[in-house]
Amino acid sequence: MLRLNDTTWRTLCSVLALLITVSPLAAFAQTTNRREGQADAETAGRVASLAKRFDELKDLTESERGWMEACRHNCQAAAPGVREGAEMSEVDRKKAMSAVASQIHREIDAYIARTVRPDHVDPAAVGRSLKRVLGENEIGPLSAFVTTVSGKPSLVVAYTLDKRRMGPGGTSVTVRVYAVAQGSLRLAADTGDDMDGYANVELVQLHSPIPGELWVLLSGYMTGANGPNNEMRVYAYGGTGFREVWGPYDTWGTFAVQVTATGFSVDGDYYTAASGESRPARHDLYLLAEDGVHRVSP
Repeated sequence: MLRLNDTTWRTLCSVLALLITVSPLAAFAQTTNRREGQADAETAGRVASLAKRFDELKDLTESERGWMEACRHNCQAAAPGVREGAEMSEVDRKKAMSAVASQIHREIDAYIARTVRPDHVDPAAVGRSLKRVLGENEIGPLSAFVTTVSGKPSLVVAYTLDKRRMGPGGTSVTVRVYAVAQGSLRLAADTGDDMDGYANVELVQLHSPIPGELWVLLSGYMTGANGPNNEMRVYAYGGTGFREVWGPYDTWGTFAVQVTATGFSVDGDYYTAASGESRPARHDLYLLAEDGVHRVSP
């Protein structure tokens, strides 16, 4: 019969106690990872299924092909109802695509509420997760950060959905704020569809002139434009809903935005026309104030 001395016995007891303590933690971690992986897969599947509708909605109906052919050379001279029919079909298509985009946004809202712990938000991890579940349907850059609004921590997420077309309505650009409600992170506000159609959209957080508010600047380029058609907007959020405080600033050129202590600067080259006529570079300095955005230089 094997006999253990006191030292060996105490060591064995310590090891057994450690195993008893660690095993439930390891099991919990494995369960959590499986649950999160399942949420990723389920959400990614639903997003991919919804996004297929974008491709389906691009296809013209038989009536639409007839209207397009009739309007190919002179739509004004086409039979009565042709131009109106073509215009209405485009309106209906945009509405249907916007409805699909809204469904995808709601899937992301539900995913965040389900998987992100309100007491331990890792923005970098959130960004990686959203890129996984959105897949090829998101055309970056994607932003995620945590800030404090009206004394409450909030998660801010910005991304762009690809609707598989160019021009106005060709993308769905959204900035969404999530705050703690009912024990999870729930959607508190979003910026709406002001920037739909733009891509390469960048979000920068500004130093708010109003304590307790979030101020952000969005800058992007219209898809399908014959050159860099840039638009910028500044939004503020104080705990209820976003409001636009500056913009739309719509111009042609390639610009870089830098945050300053009191506002932001915009630098870059204006778009040069095909005629070759050059335009001066842009070096603008903006000041943020409670009543809005003011250009102070030049």
